[in-house]
Amino acid sequence: MYSVYQKISESEEGVVVEGNLDLSYCHNLKSLGNLVHVKGNLRLKECGYLKSLGNLKEVDKSLDMISSGVEDLGDLESVGGYLYLSRNVTSLKNLEYVGTQLFIYNKNITDLGKLRHVGKAIHGYYGDTSKYPQFKFEE
Repeated sequence: MYSVYQKISESEEGVVVEGNLDLSYCHNLKSLGNLVHVKGNLRLKECGYLKSLGNLKEVDKSLDMISSGVEDLGDLESVGGYLYLSRNVTSLKNLEYVGTQLFIYNKNITDLGKLRHVGKAIHGYYGDTSKYPQFKFEE
C-alpha cells in the first residue's frame, strides 16, 4: 500500500513529489522509477525488495529507510531533515548534506565519503571518528 497526498509533477530530470511520500510496507516495491525529488518526507519502512534509491537526488525533509532492503543510495545527494539508513547500505556514495541527524548503525560503513554537512549529529558510526573532526558523533 502506498500513499501520496501531494501533487506529482514531471521535470526535465524526472518525477517530483511536491510533498510527503509514504511508501512504507510496500513489500513488492522494487524501484522508485524516475523519482528525483521529494519536497517533503519520504518513508520507505519495510520495503524489503527495494535495493536502490536509483535516480533520487534530493529529499527536502526526512528520509526513513528503517527495516528496508535498500543497499545502494543511488544518486542521493541531499536530505534536508534526518536520514535513517537501512542496515544494508554499505556506502554513502554521493551523499553530501544531511540537515539534522544521520542514523547509520551499520558496521559496514567505515567511510563518510563526500559527506560535508550534518546539522546536529551522526549516530551509530563505527569508523574512525578522528578523521572527521567537523562532525559531532553520538552512540
